[in-house]
Amino acid sequence: MNVIFIAPPAAGKGTQAEMLSKDYNLYHLSTGDLLREVALSDTKLGRSVKELIDNGNFVSDELMFKLLKEKIDSLDNVNGIIFDGVPRTVMQAKMLEELLSSIGEKVDYVIYLDVEKEVAMKRATGRVTCPNCNAIYNIYFDKFDEENKCNNCKSMLSKRIDDTEEKFNHRFDTYILKTKPVIDYYNSKIYIIPYGMDMTGDGRDMYDKWYDFIIKDINPEISDDEARTITVQHILLKTYAVDGTGKKIEYSEEEKKEVYRKAEEILKLAREEDSDFEKLIMEYSEDERSVYSFGKGEMESSFEEASFNLETGQISDIVETSYGYHIIKCISTFNREETDANKVKIVEKRKEEVFGQEYEAFVTTLTRNINEELWESVSLIHDENVTTMDFFEIYNKYFEKDS
Repeated sequence: MNVIFIAPPAAGKGTQAEMLSKDYNLYHLSTGDLLREVALSDTKLGRSVKELIDNGNFVSDELMFKLLKEKIDSLDNVNGIIFDGVPRTVMQAKMLEELLSSIGEKVDYVIYLDVEKEVAMKRATGRVTCPNCNAIYNIYFDKFDEENKCNNCKSMLSKRIDDTEEKFNHRFDTYILKTKPVIDYYNSKIYIIPYGMDMTGDGRDMYDKWYDFIIKDINPEISDDEARTITVQHILLKTYAVDGTGKKIEYSEEEKKEVYRKAEEILKLAREEDSDFEKLIMEYSEDERSVYSFGKGEMESSFEEASFNLETGQISDIVETSYGYHIIKCISTFNREETDANKVKIVEKRKEEVFGQEYEAFVTTLTRNINEELWESVSLIHDENVTTMDFFEIYNKYFEKDS
């Protein structure tokens, strides 16, 4: 899974990328970090990149993608890449697609963080970092135990040289001029996820919205009938015993017949006029619980079907489940409060299923790609003089006895 983050300077791409990176084992490829790493090297290229960064300018596409390819080629054991800082132009977007295509990959999601210039300005010009423990703060949004000192290790905080108002304005205006067309480019491919949000929080808002994007087609409207929760009482006569180790031992057919005959007698008593069902429960039921409230799909099918077909006050015939024989009495055919709560549970379950399908599809693709690479490394020898038995014949002959 490859994800692109597009946003103006100081919009919070790094925060979002780090959260996604940890949750999905994706490599966070920040072009800013990559370029700063190069700029620290005492080389002609490093000094040239440093000058561009210090002046708030972008490097050329050719150089950027040369560095990107080298970094991507060096990656191992990751489930994908989060691209933070690239593409900034439509040309870069096309170049990135070509680069990914060359290694059998593609862009899966594009996330656009839409933030007002004034908010981004405060995030950029107010950003300070601890050179000792790498903690990041903002003088506008964070509280400090001691002025200009890290709350964690008490080291003096420092500020990036390019985090000035003048340089921010230049970077932001350049973004508007060159990067906005990229949004339109991906929007036409239905990759874009536009967000307007409060950027002063911890970043979970955007992360949660990305999750919502994946499950956006889930219908939140659940009917009362689908979510209906009912309440029943029941008498259970078990058709099994439990030995000293806790193992379930099923009754013999004769023993089950005897239990069924007893259930018939209890059912007859339950249907007598003025019968006290609760008294019968206390006298005969072998279940510690006497009352159950549940929705569809939460109980064994035979128990559920019999229960949902009852009217309030009605008593069922004898119902068999894996636990034994039940006699069920309906207390309520509809519980508004629990039904509304069950609607929420159903929607959440559907969301989890859809998100799970998306993730499983990704994992399946990943596994297939790995298997294809492995298969390419296998050499097959064709020799008519060599014959073999069936795989399982060989396994049974040489290995089964040892297992």
